[in-house]
Amino acid sequence: MKNLRTFWSEKKYDFAVFHNTGLLKKRRLKELFIISFLFSSHIFATEYTISSIDDFNNLSLSPGDVVIWEDGVYNDDERLVFRANGTSSNPITLKAETPGGVVFNNGLQMDIAGNYLIVEGFHWKGGYGASNFIQFRNGTTYAQNSTIRNCVIDGLGVEPGDAAEAEQDGAIVKHRWIVLYGNNNSVLYCSFLNKSTAGALVLVELEYNAETNRCDIVGHTISNNYFYKYEKMDPSLSNSGDSETIRVGTSEFQNVDCRTTVSNNYFVEADGENEIITNKSDNNIYQNNTFRRCRGSLTLRHGSGATVEGNYFLGENVDGTGGIRIVDSDHSIINNYIQDCITVIDQAKWNNGITFMGGSTNSQDNCNSTSVSNGYQKSEDITVSNNTIVNTNAPLFFNGDKGTSSNTGNVSNNVVFFSNNSSNITDVITEDDPGDFSDIGSSVTYSGNVYNNTSLGASVNGFSPANLSASSNGEIFNISGTSAGSNIPQSPYSNNDVGSNVGACFVNSIGNPLGSCSNTPPTDILAVSNIDDFSASSQSKTLTITSNVNWTISDNSSWITVSPLSGTNNGDATITVTANSQNTSRTGIITVAGGSITRTITITQLGIVSDILIDSVVLTPNDTTLEIGNTLQLTATISPSDATNQNITYTSNNPTVVTVNSNGLISATNVGEAVITVTTDDGGFTDTTTINVITPTTGTNLALNKPITATGTPDSNNIASNLVDNSTTSRWSVNGFPNSFTVDLGAIYSINKTELVFYQDRAYQYTIEIATESNGPYTEIIDRSNNSTPGTVAAPVTDLFSPVNARFIKVAVSGASGYSGPWISILEFRAFGSSIDTPNCIAGSNLSLNANLSSYSNQQTENPASNILDDNTDNRWSAEGFPQNAVIDLGEEYTINEINLYPYNDRAYQFIVEGSSNSPTSGFSILTNASNNTSGGSVINRDFSEQSVRYVKLTITGASGYSGNWSSIKEFEVICSGSSQSLSNRSEPLENNEILIYPNPFTTNLTIQLPKNNTEITKAQIIDVFGREVAGKSIPNSSSNNVSFITNLPKGIYFLRLLNSANKVIKTKKVISNNY
Repeated sequence: MKNLRTFWSEKKYDFAVFHNTGLLKKRRLKELFIISFLFSSHIFATEYTISSIDDFNNLSLSPGDVVIWEDGVYNDDERLVFRANGTSSNPITLKAETPGGVVFNNGLQMDIAGNYLIVEGFHWKGGYGASNFIQFRNGTTYAQNSTIRNCVIDGLGVEPGDAAEAEQDGAIVKHRWIVLYGNNNSVLYCSFLNKSTAGALVLVELEYNAETNRCDIVGHTISNNYFYKYEKMDPSLSNSGDSETIRVGTSEFQNVDCRTTVSNNYFVEADGENEIITNKSDNNIYQNNTFRRCRGSLTLRHGSGATVEGNYFLGENVDGTGGIRIVDSDHSIINNYIQDCITVIDQAKWNNGITFMGGSTNSQDNCNSTSVSNGYQKSEDITVSNNTIVNTNAPLFFNGDKGTSSNTGNVSNNVVFFSNNSSNITDVITEDDPGDFSDIGSSVTYSGNVYNNTSLGASVNGFSPANLSASSNGEIFNISGTSAGSNIPQSPYSNNDVGSNVGACFVNSIGNPLGSCSNTPPTDILAVSNIDDFSASSQSKTLTITSNVNWTISDNSSWITVSPLSGTNNGDATITVTANSQNTSRTGIITVAGGSITRTITITQLGIVSDILIDSVVLTPNDTTLEIGNTLQLTATISPSDATNQNITYTSNNPTVVTVNSNGLISATNVGEAVITVTTDDGGFTDTTTINVITPTTGTNLALNKPITATGTPDSNNIASNLVDNSTTSRWSVNGFPNSFTVDLGAIYSINKTELVFYQDRAYQYTIEIATESNGPYTEIIDRSNNSTPGTVAAPVTDLFSPVNARFIKVAVSGASGYSGPWISILEFRAFGSSIDTPNCIAGSNLSLNANLSSYSNQQTENPASNILDDNTDNRWSAEGFPQNAVIDLGEEYTINEINLYPYNDRAYQFIVEGSSNSPTSGFSILTNASNNTSGGSVINRDFSEQSVRYVKLTITGASGYSGNWSSIKEFEVICSGSSQSLSNRSEPLENNEILIYPNPFTTNLTIQLPKNNTEITKAQIIDVFGREVAGKSIPNSSSNNVSFITNLPKGIYFLRLLNSANKVIKTKKVISNNY
């Protein structure tokens, strides 16, 4: 049979000889029938020749038809719609007369829509690009089982107007060259060169798959293509972040079961952004690709279950080049080779050898769910094995920039090799910020990893220095001295492979034409999934096959069976092994063959491992307090950690108080105490923890939204105020121990309980101190410097103590149990208690200064009775005769225990002092009786037991040693005892529109207690003696009836004015500042 090149040569001769269209069509039909007979297909196929879009639009295509576009240069800039339906055995083909013979130089666009369509052999050279330049749809008709192959797109430009408009908007024009919609479509043996616009070069768009069923397999193939010179986009411009060479999926549809295969492609200087390939969907395969001088990484950004296998990353010491970045879960990164990648200047935290990211959201494994996150998913159950990293700085890099949740999985049998003279030498393990490895990498299992000519960089088992040597195998190295590392059967692609093994057959690596094509591109696809090691017991695993051909499976070992042994296109096979009774591992080979491709898989089954016995068990947390209704996860740590029988049981000695399930989750049900015991099945080892259950907190969190200060420098937005914002999704984070925070409750409270919620359920160690003044002294009330109890959202670390009076609470964090990192990260702090009876005056203060004279018996005109309240001993109250009295109104009820009387001329006046709490004319009782006093002097002092009064009556009955008949008193002081008046005692008059102002005198804090449900008073002012407003505050209408002034007024007399909305003064009260 003629090969295609010979066939095309004869067709060109035919074009020269036959000018009659009808005759030409008959000749072609005859030849096509001969070819169809030879292939036993296309029995009724028709071959058409066209030279324009109009010619194509006039065709009515059927399965098996072939449309040949005559060679030539075409300047069309329209969109050609290839919409038809072929079958699997009779596809419809649109192709160039000869490969590369049809050149579109003005940006002809194309829609491919329908079933079993093939586009091949076209050359797009220059012209203007467009969004979705070639797309596998037309409107809502999507392509299925269709292919573009052996085509070239080179240097599509931007229309000048579009470029100018984008520049004004601070953006880059975005063009996507190939957009895959539908299912089971392919991009094969194409060359893509010189892209200078944003937008993914090849995009797998999943929105319309997701609308139908996210669990349906998409199944595209992107194989044997060549990608060259995708210009680096300016990251400061919008659209620059959408400049991947290949993107498979989108964040919104990351849980679609995509199963797209990206294999055997060659990338050179694919620099668009720092994600060369971006994975954003589930279960995709990235296999046998070569990346050369590409400033970026293969990035598993969203979606789980990716396989990254057999790839070469050759940085050639170009800054910004990297290997693989890992986000999300269940990935297999195996048998890859990374060499001479360095990232020091450009995107250093993102592009390294293998970059492990710490996530903050859970992986979405359920393909039925529409709830997905655009954040960074946690990386759990990942496998990173048998990779070789050569002369690459930051071989294993841990990045906590997007979260610090712990990765889980296995990192095993990898090789990190540095030549003696390499300029790229760094530690094996490096991190973005101190503590990132501890946070992200400490929960991963490491084994069998080796390195040379460098330091490990972290304290972790599973890595060993080794005496490694390297021998050159072309441009890569074979590493000897270990069985670990990669073993890729094929060499990396080079420029010599372009036109034969990768890319279109008619241009070379820089886009220049090749003389001729030796054959048509192969179309066989066969990819197989990785199979993890089997345990020693009998076991089965599933092999996933991605293919477009018939395939068969065989094996070389009697202990391996496979079913089925053959199939067509995509499918699964079950591999079963019998039990291995030996102590050593055994291996076998499975071979999968289909079309022109053969794949081999090594099956490894581990040997029997002798039992490892338990010698102890430790239960944490060690003693804690829970509220009724709370739960807490206990952790039993078995030693040694690799003991064979790890079965344990939990019991509670008081299940009416605390219950515990088989997994160690305890639930508090009633007040009391219970002891939880864990017992190992192997050896019967035990440990216990005591759980104290209390009634749930019903009080208000006194710390909520209160002022807070902290030591240290917070990490970005993780500031101290996050501790009191009632949110467990924010946190305070500071690097280093010790550091502390202090909460100002705003007033003195009686507190008896605190709660702390720690980031990632850590068990921080701390002390708690309290004070009533900001400058102390501070008194320690809690010492948890040896704490091992985790503070979870469901079960915070709770401290109960006898009630103490406190306004300022300081928490000093000194360390953590079970956490080796340097970070203090706390989600929430809470304090509980009750308000206390607050004195409405300061002990020892003279209440007369703020009092009014209610009544008096008599007064001398020039020496009035009001002089005894003016804080001036240079004047006096004088009245002729005995007895004389004066009644003083303190303004509100105070607790007093002392008076001072300043007599004129140091006379020994005799007097009685009485008090009344509710009337200036009745209800008086004697506070002190000095009617027999014989002592004079500058001041006569009397103290007495505390009494709560508002009205004080002074009666002068006579004088000892004085024969005159004048009562003359310079000053009369009523002294505050400093004891509290209960709020209940003060609340009743407030309901009758009474207004309380306390303390008075004050220092920096003055409180106004308004009537309940106040709606009249809207503003408060403090006025100095010159009538100037020195402080003011609006009073909103609300259920709260307390208004506080926090001022720093100098010592002196002021007036408090309360006003309504019309600025009418409702009340004026003299207030005194004792601030110094």
